[in-house]
Amino acid sequence: RLVSAFALAACVWLSPANSRAEELRTADQVRRLTPEQAERHLDVRLKAVVTFYDERLYSRFVQDETAGIYLQEMTNGPALRPGQMVEIEGQTGAGEYAPIVIPRSVKVLGEGPMPVAEPVSLEQLVSGREDSQFVEVIGTVRSVRFEEESQSFLIELVIGGERFTAYSRQLPVTNTEELVESVVKVRGVCSTLFNRLRQLWGFRLLVPRRTDLVIEKPASAN
Repeated sequence: RLVSAFALAACVWLSPANSRAEELRTADQVRRLTPEQAERHLDVRLKAVVTFYDERLYSRFVQDETAGIYLQEMTNGPALRPGQMVEIEGQTGAGEYAPIVIPRSVKVLGEGPMPVAEPVSLEQLVSGREDSQFVEVIGTVRSVRFEEESQSFLIELVIGGERFTAYSRQLPVTNTEELVESVVKVRGVCSTLFNRLRQLWGFRLLVPRRTDLVIEKPASAN
């Protein structure tokens, strides 16, 4: 009985949900927390590269060697851009869909390599597992329009009959009509769309650079 009690006490002490002594050092550790654990505001210190940053879209994402993660808005934080290597100190939060990082400080360390975009299927995207991850898909463009509010091009794509939108500040063409009905390869951060019950109902791709939108097969001239 004494051994069992000691083992139980050790498990409780080591659990991140019950101890703030151990700092979380990877994005994957944060993502694996339950909402209840993340809401305990565990300490976090990450070194990661910025994969997408746009306050107009309320979108701030970084990714380290283990996973991508969403950053909550930070007062007086530096204006970040994709490709910057940063060190983040903060705490965990439950987020509205998956655990997030609430930054206390963000320090820009310099430039870093963007993560290799992971090719994913439609099933992976709609499952929500790819939330906050830098991914790659190939789809057919159905329409393109410019949104004044976000100052972004909204590119409606189709994969396997499923429609979704990619947001990009720049296009690989000068005339938006040239993209319609073309097959494109898109690299971007998967941003989930959810309701107040933390239920997923859709997703969008946030394209950080012009080079992340590549025409694989141009539209027919006819």
